[in-house]
Amino acid sequence: MLNTLKFALELDQAIINHKSIEPFNEDFSLVQSYLIQNEFLKIRGTRSVSNKVGYKVALTSLGAQNALKTDHPAYGQLLALDVEANGTNIQLSQHFAPLLETELIFKIIEDISETADLDEIAEKSLIAAGIECPESRFLKWFGGSFPALSLRHVIADNCLAGFIVVGDTWTKASEFDLSILTCELFVNSKLVASGSGAEVLGNPLKAVEWLNKELWAKGEGLKAGNLISSGTFTGPIVASLGKVIAKFGGGVGEVGLTFG
Repeated sequence: MLNTLKFALELDQAIINHKSIEPFNEDFSLVQSYLIQNEFLKIRGTRSVSNKVGYKVALTSLGAQNALKTDHPAYGQLLALDVEANGTNIQLSQHFAPLLETELIFKIIEDISETADLDEIAEKSLIAAGIECPESRFLKWFGGSFPALSLRHVIADNCLAGFIVVGDTWTKASEFDLSILTCELFVNSKLVASGSGAEVLGNPLKAVEWLNKELWAKGEGLKAGNLISSGTFTGPIVASLGKVIAKFGGGVGEVGLTFG
């Protein structure tokens, strides 16, 4: 039987030591990958006295799915300490070579039913501008455009969850056509990437719908208060020192951080 606790402890120890580790040699399934992820989150949450507050949806573009030889997204989980306020200052040296991605952050305001469609999800959600900074506890994890890891390692490593930065303004998701919402990413005032909600499974609401179905299949479902980082509008950019701003269209607003 696979010792999922052993793998989870190794991932958490990488954080404690701030030292990346080699990918696991042992074989394990995708189901076991999520078991490792759950153990990892539990250990880290207990050690840091931080509660689970939500999820991140990964692999929401065809390119990312093709790179990891899958035909569907995956998800990770967020602790309260993974959520940063707009304008935060982050010490780059304290992280594992994070990336920059622009994402809508959803806040669930009413429990989502098992059979929820996009309309129900939109009515029961608020959205805010967001930046996600994925990172990995594994060595040589980023291959230039997509993770240079197996899908099972990505999932075990909490789908490369690093931290998210959330904008100040929350708006009802149902007020927008999220498929055509645009975003521009600036680093030190230079435009480095742009994209739209169409990059996220055609519509970020579809990422939340997928997540809700996955969770219900495990007897959970999305609950009021959950935060969801829903998938990137733009290709990943390697983080560097300086000021980062993501500007969303349609009145959603902007969000930023500074890497020191």
